Amino acid sequence: MDFGRAYTFMTADPRWISKIMIAAAVSSVPILNFALYGYALDVLKRVYEGSDLPMPEWDDFGKYFVRGLIVSAGMLIWQLPIMILIAPIIIGGILADSAVVWILGLACLLPIAVIALAVIVQVVVARYALAPEFGEMFNISAIFSEARRGAGTLLLCLLAYVVATVVGTIAGIVTCFIGFFFLTPWLTLAQAHLLGQAYRQIRGVPQVTTTSF
Repeated sequence: MDFGRAYTFMTADPRWISKIMIAAAVSSVPILNFALYGYALDVLKRVYEGSDLPMPEWDDFGKYFVRGLIVSAGMLIWQLPIMILIAPIIIGGILADSAVVWILGLACLLPIAVIALAVIVQVVVARYALAPEFGEMFNISAIFSEARRGAGTLLLCLLAYVVATVVGTIAGIVTCFIGFFFLTPWLTLAQAHLLGQAYRQIRGVPQVTTTSF
C-alpha cells in the first residue's frame, strides 16, 4: 500500500487544479455532490487497473451523478442493520432503569458492528466500481469472503482516512477555513485510490508502477 501516493497523486496530473476545483465545487452543493462519489468510483477503477493518471475528466457529469447516487443507496441499505441496532439503545434509554443491561449489551456490540460494517462497505463500493450493477453490492457470499481476506488492509485504509481527516481539519482551521473547501474532494479521491490499491491485494492482482507525468 502506497499511502503517500494516494494523498498526492492528484497533483501529478497536468490539469489537476481545474479537476480538483470542479470536484470541490460539486462537493459543496447538496444532491449534486453525489457526482463526486461517482467520479471517485472511476478513480478507484483506474487504480485497480494499474494506472491512476491522468485523473478522469469531468466530461460525463450525468454518469458520475447516477453512479454516485446508486452506490450511496447501496451503502445506505447496508447501514440498516446498524440503525436497527441503535434503535433499541435509544428506546431503552427512554425506558431507563428497566433496560439497563440490554442497553449496555447493545452499546458494547455497537462499536464492533460499526467497524465490521465499515470494512464490508469498502468491499461493496469496490465491487460496484469495477462492475457497475446494483446486484454486485449484494453478492453476500463474495462480499463477506473478500472482507475477511482483506480485513487488515481495509482497516488500515480506515485508519488512514481518520488520520487524514484530522490533519485536513487542522489545515482547514490554519488556512482560515479556506482549506475546508478542498477537504472533502481530497479525502474522497485519496480514499478511492487507497481502496483501489487494497482491492488489488484482496484479489491477488500484482502491484504495478503507477503512471506518472
